Amino acid sequence: MIPKQPLATGSNLEKDIFDQLRSAFSGDDEKDWFAMHSLNLPRHEYKRFGEIDFVVCGPLGLFVLEAKGGEVLCKDGIWTTTNRFGEKKRLRESPFRQAEEALHGLLKKLPPTISKKDFVIGYGVVMPGVGPLPDSSEWDRAVYADGSDFLEFEKWLNRFIQHWRAKDANKPVASPSQLKYLKQFLRPDFEAVMPLHVSVHDVEARIVRLTEDQLRWVDAIEENPRVICSGGAGTGKTMLALELAKRWCADKKKTVLACHSPWLKSYLERHSVPGLTVSLADSIHLTARRAGIDKFDALIVDEGQDILNMDALGQLDSCLHGGISGGRWCFFHDTNNQSGLCGSYVPDAYEYLEDF
Repeated sequence: MIPKQPLATGSNLEKDIFDQLRSAFSGDDEKDWFAMHSLNLPRHEYKRFGEIDFVVCGPLGLFVLEAKGGEVLCKDGIWTTTNRFGEKKRLRESPFRQAEEALHGLLKKLPPTISKKDFVIGYGVVMPGVGPLPDSSEWDRAVYADGSDFLEFEKWLNRFIQHWRAKDANKPVASPSQLKYLKQFLRPDFEAVMPLHVSVHDVEARIVRLTEDQLRWVDAIEENPRVICSGGAGTGKTMLALELAKRWCADKKKTVLACHSPWLKSYLERHSVPGLTVSLADSIHLTARRAGIDKFDALIVDEGQDILNMDALGQLDSCLHGGISGGRWCFFHDTNNQSGLCGSYVPDAYEYLEDF
């Protein structure tokens, strides 16, 4: 997913679709696929500017998805949506027309170096709040996901992609280099260097950079199987641990978030995500048995300085696939709080972790 977390949106539906797409493309055989949330579209058929809810792209094609929440009504060709507060909104055109126009706007924006012939293209509408629509000449059944489709979103997505491939006689398959170039064009990574004459002491800008740095930390952790993350009090280690847990659980990894303090465990449980197991480190075996889990796929430790001793690490080791030496884990700890008042800290245990 690009970005790794949803962009600022008040739409719970878009957040749900984001999670569904992230889960759908989490397998090893989908590494060439990517999806983008909220792509700006400065060139549109009739709007001064537009936005595409989701762009999905991979070897099998380039697709646009339009999200529509709540109830949907069409009477005499006029489309209306009703949100959970009962507020009605008349649409300028059908959701299918919206998605189609967004796709055409995107294709017109592509540079000549990206050939449209290299991609199967298509559009779709995701409407989890409705049942099946009646048959119509204005849309194909395969291009929209209703409430039941959304429950098995990955299966619907596969049908949706095959529908559009069946319509293309050439059925091209995009190469990794073509996909890399397209991804960089749609949402480029770049760094605009600040000139020396510009002041760098703006406090608000520094706060924004800190938040971006924290998110980059999580991105870096995802790319490495074993990470030690050190930071003082108030640097956001616990929030990073919860964000990392959310991503690993979305990737269908059986993840445990362990700590020493019962108070911290209670806090983590209140802010937990579906699929995450929260446990005290010294009772992780009991927690695993109660959850029906033999060994966890991934381990996150918060306030790790409280359990930096060989006995505690031994318990964690035996509950993790691959163990401490070969498993996937992230160890958050405070280098300035190693007095042993809340737990046991042994320097040799830290050196043991560093070896991996």
